Amino acid sequence: MGLDCIQQKGSLPYRSTVDAALFLQHWIKEAQFAKKNMSSLFLDVKGGFNNIDHRKLLERLSENDKVPDYLADWV
Repeated sequence: MGLDCIQQKGSLPYRSTVDAALFLQHWIKEAQFAKKNMSSLFLDVKGGFNNIDHRKLLERLSENDKVPDYLADWV
């Protein structure tokens, strides 16, 4: 269907946590070889949902024109 992002990890073939770590390692080595700086940011999105007002989140997502309706519906 084409809805998955190439960067999506988990529950897809060849998209495990191990694959994500290997991709990151590859990108770091490429950056080092090219003498470029690199940084990473890791977020625990699943854990974040436990600490928010879900109604308020849905309201904000629905009001934001940059958020597609299908994404707000999924949340």
